[in-house]
Amino acid sequence: MILNLLGEAEAAKYYIAFAIGNLVLIIPDALSTSLFVEWGHGESLRKNVVKTGLDIYAFHVPTAIFIYFFGDFLLGLFVKGYVESFDLLRILALSNFFVAVYLLFIPIQNVRMKVESIVKLNIVRFVLLLGLCYVFILEFGIVGVRYAWMITYAILGFGIMGLAKRERWV
Repeated sequence: MILNLLGEAEAAKYYIAFAIGNLVLIIPDALSTSLFVEWGHGESLRKNVVKTGLDIYAFHVPTAIFIYFFGDFLLGLFVKGYVESFDLLRILALSNFFVAVYLLFIPIQNVRMKVESIVKLNIVRFVLLLGLCYVFILEFGIVGVRYAWMITYAILGFGIMGLAKRERWV
């Protein structure tokens, strides 16, 4: 979509910012996946979710701060022109807080054998992200993708947190 609507140069800038921004999500993804193993050792799911959530944000906060302030340096290591996507990378660093909530929710639902809710959530994620990307790319250019990403995961994150509160998971 980005390539077709904005061209090769913008797609390259998007890709490099997205690649750097998603490196931050490797640890939260691994920690949330480890819920399966920890839950299997007899500890309560609630205790493991709180512990994993704290671990995720203990890693994510300093990493997001670093990327927010020094991401232009990281982008400049590849090609000087990629520094133009620094605003994109900043938005990604901030939106990853919501992505972490989503990453934590998926294993919880798997442990609870609620795969149907994961499928429904991913359909909502797909429709929101694709629809918002299209609209925002036309309006804001390449940064519109990040706005769509942030809004999509903010909606999902707040929805998940509301569900967690209602169900008294945390």
